[in-house]
Amino acid sequence: MTPGHGSTVDGVLRRSARRTPARVAVEDRERAWTYQELDEAVSRAAGVLLDQDLTPGDRVAAYGHNSSAYLIAF
Repeated sequence: MTPGHGSTVDGVLRRSARRTPARVAVEDRERAWTYQELDEAVSRAAGVLLDQDLTPGDRVAAYGHNSSAYLIAF
């Protein structure tokens, strides 16, 4: 294993989704997200950004009401 492997937010989320996919990762007033659901939502959001010709390291702003969408965008 390389140094830092899995220590990013993305790495921790993916590892948790593999180990305990049905476990609740986050819960807000709107809904509860399992690790698998959260990982899939984050992957879809990243795909949308990459489809917009954004590349890792580009900055993206988010504006809106407090919600789990901010967690996914992060």
